Amino acid sequence: MPEKPLNQLDPGLQRQVEHARTALDRGNLDYAIGLFRDVLRREPGCLAVRRVLRAAQLKRLGSHPGLKEKSYFACRLPGLAWARLVGKRIPSRSMDRAERVLDWNPRHHGAQRCLADAALILDLPETAVFALEGALESAPGDHKAALALARTHLELGRPQDALVILEAWSRRRPRDDVFRDLLKEALVTSSLHAGHWDSDSGTYRDKLRDEEEAVELEKRGRSETPDGSLRKMVVEALKSVEAEPQALSHHVTLIRAYQDLEDFDQALEWLDRARQLQAGASDPSLARRGVEIKVAQLKQENPSEDSIRDLRIVELDRLVSGFPREFTFRFEVAELLRDAGRPDEAIHHFQEIRGAETFRVRAASGLGDCFRSKGLMDLAIEQYRTAGDGLPVMDDLKKHVLYQLAICYEATGEAAQATDAFKQIYSVDIGYLDVSTRIESTYDRS
Repeated sequence: MPEKPLNQLDPGLQRQVEHARTALDRGNLDYAIGLFRDVLRREPGCLAVRRVLRAAQLKRLGSHPGLKEKSYFACRLPGLAWARLVGKRIPSRSMDRAERVLDWNPRHHGAQRCLADAALILDLPETAVFALEGALESAPGDHKAALALARTHLELGRPQDALVILEAWSRRRPRDDVFRDLLKEALVTSSLHAGHWDSDSGTYRDKLRDEEEAVELEKRGRSETPDGSLRKMVVEALKSVEAEPQALSHHVTLIRAYQDLEDFDQALEWLDRARQLQAGASDPSLARRGVEIKVAQLKQENPSEDSIRDLRIVELDRLVSGFPREFTFRFEVAELLRDAGRPDEAIHHFQEIRGAETFRVRAASGLGDCFRSKGLMDLAIEQYRTAGDGLPVMDDLKKHVLYQLAICYEATGEAAQATDAFKQIYSVDIGYLDVSTRIESTYDRS
């Protein structure tokens, strides 16, 4: 199934897209999203519509962060399980089901991975790239998504884009042979493309003067350093910026390349330029990258962990002011302030985001931590109980909540409730902190 541009859609679908755009401009987000979804059910390969749909979903989430969240959390897991089950047999249905999940959480990592897998089955590589980039924004540590994205860029004939990913990940996973081998392939492919040695008029060896030059080319391709490739990328991106000064993508390429080269001054300079563009001014991910660049720059001075944390607090606090509806920034600041022993400031931020269903449980846990540190045990117990009720699975967060709840119960003289909370952890993880000792001492006393 080939990807289809908007102007090649059926005229009726084109009119539907126009209706959806009009609804979007008027702020009727639900109606617009429904129309875009309907178009994609019939033409899943229209990436232009999918991009506008995602923008509408994000806009709705930003305007009404708690909108229909309960319905979403009730159906997301079965929906994704079904989508993965039918992915190979009916990939278009799998894509539609993934979009249903993304309606309520446009940054959902699993849904974007599911969307990408189905797109690749349908031979929609550009759509897969779009979904994999979204997945990596949601979960930057997903090395499998990074590998899939790099491979897809290579298959699309974009070795430079693949190199940006592979060079960064080869440094993060220096012993991973898969990344290292694909990096070598990307370097050779990039060299071939640069010299137009892969055209139809013969093999690249035929186009060189003799066999020795061909062998030398292959050696250079295998031995070219990541820094050398990144500097070539900088040169090409600078030319692209000169040709298309308003294109945000060229600026982002420069920022990433300079960041990987650890030339942080240049990375920040180009980030400032990017944020002056119309497309960059409202991009929270671009602003977030600036924080990481400044932190990486500070780390070159071997600072203390407290200094790094203080810098993050200052920079993220600025992002909170600039993007007040991006609750991820506010949550990060709240956690940093809590860990820095500044509970009053942290409480303010946790209280601001607890109305958003996505952060409700973690905000309650954070509030419990802050109240406990201030000695307000009754308020801490209330928040920990709220958080625990919203955690059906005994994961690390629930263990933390139950443990701190038990500590608060002990402080208020409610020994039976404390023991019950410790037992809940003990029954699934005997090695968690000192739970084993606490439970066994309870039985010894009895």
